[in-house]
Amino acid sequence: MRAALGMITVSRAEDLLRHRPLALRSEILGRECREHLVVADLHWSGRAIDLQVGDMLQLRAGAKIEGGCTEEAERRAESLLARAVRPGIGRVAAPEANWSAYLRVSRENYSGRSVYRFLEEAEDAE
Repeated sequence: MRAALGMITVSRAEDLLRHRPLALRSEILGRECREHLVVADLHWSGRAIDLQVGDMLQLRAGAKIEGGCTEEAERRAESLLARAVRPGIGRVAAPEANWSAYLRVSRENYSGRSVYRFLEEAEDAE
């Protein structure tokens, strides 16, 4: 943001570099969070929310999750915390705010062709 985009000053960039990601996630959630955390709010627009299995997603309190790739982990007065549990494509929406976004979950550390990144895993037929 400083070097390529020029959006922040050098002193602000140095200040931000002093903070550790684990501490920032813990501050946002009010508890320790070792998983990757994505915070999506009404300003998230124009692209899908991409997660890996095991990642956490924080949404506004009234948000609804559609699809089976994430599960609600914790509902608070001010936010909803969800965990990515399996590869697939879903959707999150906050109808009262007229906001929605697609949600895509890939396998953890996926390596391969991008067209297969978010495919749901096939169930074995017995």
